[in-house]
Amino acid sequence: MRSPIGAVAGFALLWVATCGWAHTNATVPELTSADLEAYLDGLVPDPLARDNIAGAAISVVKDGKVLFAKGYGFADVEKRKPVTSDATPFRSGSISKLFTWTSVKQLRLFLRSRPYGS
Repeated sequence: MRSPIGAVAGFALLWVATCGWAHTNATVPELTSADLEAYLDGLVPDPLARDNIAGAAISVVKDGKVLFAKGYGFADVEKRKPVTSDATPFRSGSISKLFTWTSVKQLRLFLRSRPYGS
């Protein structure tokens, strides 16, 4: 079975990309939970099956509130126990290194863009 790290990183990058786009485009309609569910229900199952990933949980937070949370696939394949967004634990593994690296790079860019003394 392949590692789910690639899938998690892909979803994280998708999230970052869509957040940046949504804030710059004033004609985007209001995002609803039903829209997200329809979109993700069409997007998530295929990569899970294709890449032999047992399960995933996706949560979307907007303005400090959970807009969408749903589990896909199985937490335990043998017992056919489904993933739940609020109770299935996922170990982060090495993915935290990617987030740390990205934060450090963003901080470096921010510090370089500021003149000294300001």
